[in-house]
Amino acid sequence: MRDKGISEILITGFAVGTLWDFVTTFLGVVSIVAGPKFSISLNNIDSNTYGIYGIAFVSTVIVFCFNLLTINVWKDAREGQWTLLAPWLACVVFDFFTSLSGNYTFILPARQNEIGVIGVIWFTTLLTTISPMSVRYLIMDYDQKPPRRGDRPER
Repeated sequence: MRDKGISEILITGFAVGTLWDFVTTFLGVVSIVAGPKFSISLNNIDSNTYGIYGIAFVSTVIVFCFNLLTINVWKDAREGQWTLLAPWLACVVFDFFTSLSGNYTFILPARQNEIGVIGVIWFTTLLTTISPMSVRYLIMDYDQKPPRRGDRPER
């Protein structure tokens, strides 16, 4: 993706997806930890709610950071350092399923059984899950990207 115009468009699209991923991951963790009867409301604040929001926020931030560091994790794995690969994989899977839960629970709860809605939510969740890693890849300086086969070095 050496074309700056295409990269800027993709960065913008994936940045919106990244924000949505963060929100739905948070909402998904809340829905899983708190249970199906929980509703997000200013009237629903007690000591248990702070714990739920705390767990949701901390896990969302950690998962989000691992997702952003995808390139670094795979670069280290290629160099034989596998320590971050298992936690990274766990975080990406966690991100996908909590985002899916967030989308289902809070976005379209009344239409969860319609096949079209299911397809759109799964596809959107997949795209938003890869958004943070895509944004990071696209905004890296082109000098930092390894040259592809067939690319000529600049003189």
